[in-house]
Amino acid sequence: MSKTDYRLATWDEQDRNYIEISAAEFEELKSAKANVLETMFIEEKMDLVIENYLEWENELLYASARQMVQLDYSYLSAQSQRNLFSRRIMNVLTACRGYLDQVGHHLSNIYGEESSIAAVFKKATNEQYDRRLGYRVMEALRNYVQHRGSPLHVVVVDRNWVESEHGKRFRSYTGTRFKVSILAEDPKFKKSVLGELQAIGRDEIDLQGFVREYVGGLSIVHQAIRDELKADVTKWEAAICTAIERFRQKFPDVASGTMFALSTDHEVWLSTEYIESRRGFEQKNRLLSNLADRYVTNEIVKK
Repeated sequence: MSKTDYRLATWDEQDRNYIEISAAEFEELKSAKANVLETMFIEEKMDLVIENYLEWENELLYASARQMVQLDYSYLSAQSQRNLFSRRIMNVLTACRGYLDQVGHHLSNIYGEESSIAAVFKKATNEQYDRRLGYRVMEALRNYVQHRGSPLHVVVVDRNWVESEHGKRFRSYTGTRFKVSILAEDPKFKKSVLGELQAIGRDEIDLQGFVREYVGGLSIVHQAIRDELKADVTKWEAAICTAIERFRQKFPDVASGTMFALSTDHEVWLSTEYIESRRGFEQKNRLLSNLADRYVTNEIVKK
């Protein structure tokens, strides 16, 4: 690299429009960009959890809408529907496991394996496991799915006229349940969780509430990580944005192109795009601590 070993430039080392920077500034930008990307990847993992969860919920609502309008009680359609629901919930379980496994790796990439924030992550997951039966059940079901069978044993279709505060309405509902007796046949199913399920006193237990409780618990874990990362993320993003703005002020006519921090053997792409992407995920996927207490309806409400 001519003239200087470190610089800000819009394209490559031959660009005549550049700003000289120190080795320390270059390393700061290199580290800031890498760390912002790691935090964006963490947000992506939670987005996978939420989107797979939404696909699961939407599938149930779609099935209820079809049952409201059309009647199809054939064995083939029932089996197809159960297989579809099973696939959706398996996707949720896989996304949740991926989040728990991979977030730790991303934190290690930033801070090292024995960091205080890694301890916060572990503590948060343990707390949610201890506090939420749904968290414990879904973790056990994930292991069951890996080694034994489907987490979904019964699909309930309920179509009835019901009384409501708005008058008599025809209600269509699709529910999913697992059987405790079938889970008990697996010697590897966690005994403590099985005991809690058996204590409920029903063989068939609704799955939806446990799913929502699990996703809600992971959302609390994720918010704890966000809170721990916040100060550092602000610092990293500010370093990148300051470098970009510094270049734009000096070269306003050419600063719209791709920008790099360059050294003799490395280039660092500087952009607000990955910053905005991370912020977008953060805005999109808010805290869902009380997800288990929420539900969706398309009931027509008379005012």
